[in-house]
Amino acid sequence: MLKPLFFILFLFSFLLNSCSSFNKDKQNDFLWLKYQQKKLNYFDTTEQNKKLTSHFIAGSVCQMQNNYAEAVLEFQSALRYDSSATIFYLIAKSYLALDKLDFAIKNALTALKYDKNFIPAYDILAESYLRKMDLQNAIFSLETAVKIEEDEKHLIALAKIYEYQNINKSLHYYTIATEKYNNSLINLRILELCRLTNDSTLYLKTLSKLAKNVSDNIVFTNELINYYIKHKLYDSLLAHCKFIDDHYSAVKLEYPYSMILNHFIRSKEVPNKIKFKFLDLIDNRFYFYWKLNFLSANIALSLSDTNLAAQYFNRVLTNTSSDYNLPLEIAASYLSYGFPDKYELKLLEFTNEDVENWIYPFYLSLYYFQNNNLENALHFSKLSLERGPEQIENLSQLATIYDALKKFDKADVYFKKALKLEPENPLVNNNYAYSLCVRNIDLDKALLYSEQAIKISPNNSAYLDTYGWIHYHLGNYEVALEYILKSIELGEKSAEVFEHLADIYMKMEKYKEAKEAYTQALQLSPNDHNLIDKISKLNVKLNETNLLENKRKI
Repeated sequence: MLKPLFFILFLFSFLLNSCSSFNKDKQNDFLWLKYQQKKLNYFDTTEQNKKLTSHFIAGSVCQMQNNYAEAVLEFQSALRYDSSATIFYLIAKSYLALDKLDFAIKNALTALKYDKNFIPAYDILAESYLRKMDLQNAIFSLETAVKIEEDEKHLIALAKIYEYQNINKSLHYYTIATEKYNNSLINLRILELCRLTNDSTLYLKTLSKLAKNVSDNIVFTNELINYYIKHKLYDSLLAHCKFIDDHYSAVKLEYPYSMILNHFIRSKEVPNKIKFKFLDLIDNRFYFYWKLNFLSANIALSLSDTNLAAQYFNRVLTNTSSDYNLPLEIAASYLSYGFPDKYELKLLEFTNEDVENWIYPFYLSLYYFQNNNLENALHFSKLSLERGPEQIENLSQLATIYDALKKFDKADVYFKKALKLEPENPLVNNNYAYSLCVRNIDLDKALLYSEQAIKISPNNSAYLDTYGWIHYHLGNYEVALEYILKSIELGEKSAEVFEHLADIYMKMEKYKEAKEAYTQALQLSPNDHNLIDKISKLNVKLNETNLLENKRKI
């Protein structure tokens, strides 16, 4: 909030500049005074009028020369010949310039006795009271002026004062001003105050007015769209989009439409009918806007319309032929929306079309590996390596596939090649360590590889599990237990890690804890026959233990 002194000075400045300012253009001021002179009810032929006119002009000239003390004397001399509201006002104006506020107020009030509708006198009163920090009388003066004539400057002055006393009244006067004069700056201030008061009704009304005032600036449309999105007013959003679609070029519409499409992708609450209707707006005008088309394709996939998605994706590829990441993102879009067959087909298509690119067969290899199609995974991993230089990704992937195929000699070759390229790579170190551990060979080397992985990524749950599992094979069960428990605490719960935990408990002869861990593993992998077998054997072990304990008691 503004400090009181600054606030008063600010209002002064406003009133001086917007009302009967001393800084008016001198020529305009002189013309106004000539007009006021004509209102004096005297005939030009009288000697009295000549003297009145002489003092009136002399006082006016003194005011324009900033000689306000002399101006007061001249206007007071004029009072001997005419006691009108105009002359008392001019005296008050000079006193205000001299900062003699009480005299300014006295003469302004006298002017109003002669003409209660003389608005310039209310301006003098308002300025004088503000300087005296008498806000109530300043407000009363301005409100009286507004009752006489609802002009923009008095409405705004009142609204500004009320901002620091009563925001709702401030909004009242701002609203009257903007309804009469449609001032964009006033509307902006209304928006700011509505945010403070949470007046969503007036906020929306004002923002809609600004957004429909079509110009080169589309910022209000963007803000209105954000409002509709935030409050889930999707029908209103669509209606506004149809309005701006008729008034703005494709260039102007790219950002707001992208914003809407991104929201549609993130939110599950947008009705499908709204999505379909919005996609109708992304027509041929946007053919060369690949980002819009990419987002639209994703919306089409969320609606299970793969044909429409393909149309949008074709536009993307036509306009971005040099970017090999976009085909990957297109393929990934099919996968994320539940079309794995389309993902596979797209990657195959890109692999066959771009015979020099290693990245597409690489991702195909990953896809097949995740789906346990190891032969296809191996084929495309080799193809990826053939097309590109030996890179850590290719070598590591080949090593992992050979390991899964239990072709350990070849797995070791590619693990070592990968580590030669990047000796500190945590993923390769971990995977090689785990491979050696599972084979139960070179456990000391495995431990070194695992330590290197943890050194780089100390909170990676998979790496912690590997380290703990190596210690299990080395017979260090306490250390193994510590790291397996930490792995479970930090990472996603998996059947494999719970099985490791149970195996450690078995070695430590903590059979109840082992059964609990095996049970958790089986819940995560209910068709694992190995787990079922282990639990069955453990149950036998527990029954035997219970029988022995009962015999001892007898």
